[in-house]
Amino acid sequence: MLKEFFDTDKISLKVGRIFSKLPLTPNQWTLISIIPAFFGFYFAIERKILEAFFSFLFAGLLDGIDGGVARFKGNVTNFGAFLDGSFDRIVDFLLIFSFLFLDLESSLLMPTEYWITMLAYFCLMPTFEVAYANHRKAVDDPNEKVIWRIMHRTEIYPMLLLTLLLARFSKKASFLVLVATTILCIITTVQTIILTYIKAKKLGRV
Repeated sequence: MLKEFFDTDKISLKVGRIFSKLPLTPNQWTLISIIPAFFGFYFAIERKILEAFFSFLFAGLLDGIDGGVARFKGNVTNFGAFLDGSFDRIVDFLLIFSFLFLDLESSLLMPTEYWITMLAYFCLMPTFEVAYANHRKAVDDPNEKVIWRIMHRTEIYPMLLLTLLLARFSKKASFLVLVATTILCIITTVQTIILTYIKAKKLGRV
């Protein structure tokens, strides 16, 4: 949602200007970003929630650097975008998988493990659908701004972090944020399919 209304490229360039002074390529920044995520997952297994939270927060902050450096240096590549997206999915999975070790309270329709499974799937679906719409030429949306979505990773990742942080103080509150995130991701998935159909029909690609 924020991605369509804010000039994220301008923010990205400012970040790139700062970090381009370091002797690291954009792809190296991408590779580095996954390291704190593994530490975060380890801390979650050990029930060290604050350490896990700050590790995943650091991973999220590092993720914003690679694209900014690539844009600032004029070194944006298709493989770099592919690598960045692939590592984003790994970090997201590690964060969501860590919820299984938080002993969250389940009090809504089904066990917590079922909600986490649904979240893992529907968290990834909107991004996959837009990429697949591009791949199959249903809609041309390489910058993911044509197919409007309630939940981009820009919104999902902070909610996942909030779920993790709240587990330190209230298992119930953490569980409710997890459920809310799952429901919003399901809605976004349906929304993405419908909007892709509408825009593809206008383009005569249905």
